[in-house]
Amino acid sequence: MKVLFISSYIKPHSGAGIIWRLKSGLENLGCQCYILSNNPFQHNEIIRPKLSYTQRSVQSLYRKTINRVIPSLYIPFSKTLIKSVKKIDPDIINIHWTHGQYPIPIHLLKYMSKSWPIVWSIHDMWPITGYCFFTFDCNRHYSGCGKCPQLTNSYIPDFSKLYWKYKKRHYFKTNNLFIVAASRWLEKELKESPLHDFKVFRIPYSENTQLFKPYDKNKLRKTFDIPHNAKVVFILLKGDFRKGDDLIPEIFRELSLKINNCYLLLGGYNKKIPSLLDNIENLSYKFLGAIQDEKLLANCYSVADVFLTATRADNMPLTVLESIASGTPVIASDVGGISDVVFHDKTGLLVEKNNISGFVFALEKLLNNKHKLKIMGQHCVDFANKNLHVQVQASKYMELFQTIKK
Repeated sequence: MKVLFISSYIKPHSGAGIIWRLKSGLENLGCQCYILSNNPFQHNEIIRPKLSYTQRSVQSLYRKTINRVIPSLYIPFSKTLIKSVKKIDPDIINIHWTHGQYPIPIHLLKYMSKSWPIVWSIHDMWPITGYCFFTFDCNRHYSGCGKCPQLTNSYIPDFSKLYWKYKKRHYFKTNNLFIVAASRWLEKELKESPLHDFKVFRIPYSENTQLFKPYDKNKLRKTFDIPHNAKVVFILLKGDFRKGDDLIPEIFRELSLKINNCYLLLGGYNKKIPSLLDNIENLSYKFLGAIQDEKLLANCYSVADVFLTATRADNMPLTVLESIASGTPVIASDVGGISDVVFHDKTGLLVEKNNISGFVFALEKLLNNKHKLKIMGQHCVDFANKNLHVQVQASKYMELFQTIKK
């Protein structure tokens, strides 16, 4: 079977690693796979639409100007992408991200679906809203958007009602398209959306279980120069409100009154948060900055006693899967699809979002109980071995593709 992946996000060592793992798994099942993208990221396996120098220059100017105000809906010369699809002539098209700086315009779906069946793997709420990736507590996407709370103080004009109508108009002109969600939460959101009438399936993500697995904690603590008796929490700082970075200083200010020898291992892009931890007693930390080396990232999960994410809205964070595959229990906000993999008191603890006292209680509960950490770590490994291997995901996609092709 010839499978064509199309996506606006495509870097292998990022969230788009989802595509590359699935590609590898399907190739192991005998599929012939291709990746097509407008994204200029250099990789010898990525196919790009053929554009002249002038066309590329116009696209670049559009991205830097109009696309900042009317994001992700259109890009000049986008139909050249369909020419590339025709040349490959796949049995199945598997679309992933369509929005971003290098969008796959929604109106192309109706043209492609006339000739090829499309499976759209959706990773956030953007396809069913008038603007946002996650709605938080807003329900306007059920009734047509407009007056978007996320655009109240933004330089971007609120065209969310028009965008919502634009998507609905083009979705209902599109046939032969099927949707895949990775979590029960997103599956439910997609099924309840009035924007479309596509069939929705659920296929959970996989993870790189060859890389993210338990390593020797004692050796790693020497490598990281972490005291042997420290209680280690690993956190990745993303630098935005959605991920809850702003809650971290207050959580550990409260925790420091209850626990000694707490050690934070911090990675990510938010350089402001570490400086806010300097004056907290009974707390040490090491800030690694943005972690580009995947082996270093795997070691960070493995050296920690727990991984913490205070995210306010999410689908199925890959960081949570990476931690579980590493045998490290997760303390996380109970939002989105996180509860699909963080089973309370088994692979981690779930906390109500924004509940600082709840995070403090959960951290105290686990960090003071080595026996419980060990048992939960084994639950994580068992879950990963059964559910997170790439061939589990690839086999489910293959089954869906074959059903659609019949």
